[in-house]
Amino acid sequence: MASVTEYLDWIASQGWEWGDRDCLLWLATWAERVTGIDGGAEWRGRYRTAIGCARVMRKSGGFDACIERGAMAAGMVETDKPSPGSVGIVRAMTARGVSDVGGIYTGTRWAVLTGRGVVSGPFEYRRVWSFV
Repeated sequence: MASVTEYLDWIASQGWEWGDRDCLLWLATWAERVTGIDGGAEWRGRYRTAIGCARVMRKSGGFDACIERGAMAAGMVETDKPSPGSVGIVRAMTARGVSDVGGIYTGTRWAVLTGRGVVSGPFEYRRVWSFV
């Protein structure tokens, strides 16, 4: 399995990009590094702005549905407890206030991708998917 730390370092060096490295697709890129399957293929490159992302997610059933579908496509299973490398929906402070974002569990904290880079913290999680 790919190293969570190496991936977080890499994604931080790449920065945020709507439609490729954003709060939804950075999880799919991580899963692809681990499994070889891009669970975000149906959304990747389909939008370039926050408004475009919102439209695509709405048409796809919402944020939770997109992450669930992407995780399942990559062979992940939903679980109650995160393990290192798990992806999840976490509550974090954003430019819009506290909201749901995609996170990767490091083993001790959740990492989230923001427009300013990768931030980690003891964020509360709502849903979690792990590799089998």
